[in-house]
Amino acid sequence: GRDIDGDGVGEPVYRWRKPDTRTQTTAHIETDDDFTTASLKPIWQWNHDPEMGMVETGDSLLTLHAMPATTLKDARNTLTQKLIGYEGHITVSLDTHGMADGQRAGLAAIGRQNHEMGVMRENGQLYAYEAVDGKITWRQHMTAATLTLMMDSYTKSNIFIMGYDDSQTVHNTAPFALEMGHWKGVRCALFTYNTLSAGGKASFSHFKYDVVRKRERQKKIS
Repeated sequence: GRDIDGDGVGEPVYRWRKPDTRTQTTAHIETDDDFTTASLKPIWQWNHDPEMGMVETGDSLLTLHAMPATTLKDARNTLTQKLIGYEGHITVSLDTHGMADGQRAGLAAIGRQNHEMGVMRENGQLYAYEAVDGKITWRQHMTAATLTLMMDSYTKSNIFIMGYDDSQTVHNTAPFALEMGHWKGVRCALFTYNTLSAGGKASFSHFKYDVVRKRERQKKIS
């Protein structure tokens, strides 16, 4: 393929026309997951070779057990999906009951930069936090054990939103841009890792990714 980033290595196909099936039915890629089955849907991709013994799924929960890492970039068992187009809305619930000291967990957007929104535990206390490339840019003590994490994308401008289950907003990040970097395309991700040692778990549920399709965007503009 064409060498897009100039590193001397050809890239996978970046964009290609969909085949004409000569039908009126439009097929869209599945994006949501309710984690009701014992295996993950094929919509997901691991960031590294996974340790499947550290993953549990079923009964409407995805539980990731934390392994040691200093930053999100180094964390294993991070579950990703490639973002589709420039506009969409992602929501997921995070249950922190099983988290251990040193652990971080949440929703991320990864590309040339890694943006995290989630929860960290230190000295037995939980803190909501935001980080960019491992640097914490905001954090706040929290008492709720369950949070809703969201990411809104609008034509290359993205924002994280954190709220409690009663829809009370905790924090909105400043808009940020995402560029393709270490991955083929920009990805959203569910993650957990522990900066001290292996230990703790994070449970995710109700993952939903609503993609704004081209025709829907044109309707909004008109």
